[in-house]
Amino acid sequence: MEFKIAPEGLKLRDIDLWGDFYESYETGKLIEAEVVHTIREDGEDEGWELAFDDKPGITGICTFSESGLPERSLIDCFTGQVITCKVTKVDKKNLAVYVSRKDIVESNLKKLLNQLAQGEVIPAIVRAVKRNVYVDIGGGVIVKIPQEKAMLSNGVYLEDQYKEGSQIGVIVTQLDKSKKTIVVDPVNPWEKQKYNRGESVSGRVVAIKDNQAFIEVKPGMIGLAYYKSNNTYKVGESVKFQVLSFDPENRRLHLIYYNSRRISDRRRERAKKRSKRRNEITPGGNEIRTLGGFDKAKKIAAGNIIINELADINEDEKKAE
Repeated sequence: MEFKIAPEGLKLRDIDLWGDFYESYETGKLIEAEVVHTIREDGEDEGWELAFDDKPGITGICTFSESGLPERSLIDCFTGQVITCKVTKVDKKNLAVYVSRKDIVESNLKKLLNQLAQGEVIPAIVRAVKRNVYVDIGGGVIVKIPQEKAMLSNGVYLEDQYKEGSQIGVIVTQLDKSKKTIVVDPVNPWEKQKYNRGESVSGRVVAIKDNQAFIEVKPGMIGLAYYKSNNTYKVGESVKFQVLSFDPENRRLHLIYYNSRRISDRRRERAKKRSKRRNEITPGGNEIRTLGGFDKAKKIAAGNIIINELADINEDEKKAE
């Protein structure tokens, strides 16, 4: 049942669940809907079943041909995501509303082709990771980044490098208005970063698989660390590590869990050995000085401490491997 005339003090749109749908159908006004799941029926185009906020009992339907997606395989990747669409048909008898986002995406693509410049760095939202990475560069325009371009960190699974819904930086590498295509590559974080062996770094644990931990130290830059059975850190935590090796050309970063007690013990041990060697070099406490007044023995001993400590780190790396 429906009111023919709105009750006093109200508008029909306020009490009519269908009012917004008719307005969208008649004027092209955009509405939002959440993708509930994928529809697959024999003889019919697959698509999405949608839910509308504050519209209980009314089901939205968007077929693949009206989804605006570049590939059919992506139809399963949008469950739980919110899309912007407009109504193309209202079926009150069956409590259904048919919608489309195809024209919206095409309009936004045209705008981006006119606004973007080749070489420009822009933000993007990861929408799907499925062999390749698919990002939304604005307005629902989905661009595929091939796996070989998306692999920012060597030896790290693609799904551990990218999380759906996360924001990344991409660079526009190609614009073609005639073909209506935009090509983007992820920004390479390895080009301007430098780490020295033994340096301490903090990173977020993005995954732990078997005896390997994946640590994101910078957006897009993920290092590998040996995960021991007695380690207690978990995925999502920020943890301190030390650099074992850094190879920006091959995009590899090897880390070891930072143990302050172990490092302090080793420093004390090195200090004792240094003191012993100094006494052996200068019996009776007399110091050997160069013409410039520098204590060469001290300098050599200090250098040996650094070398020995890095050697210990290297030993840990071998054990980890």
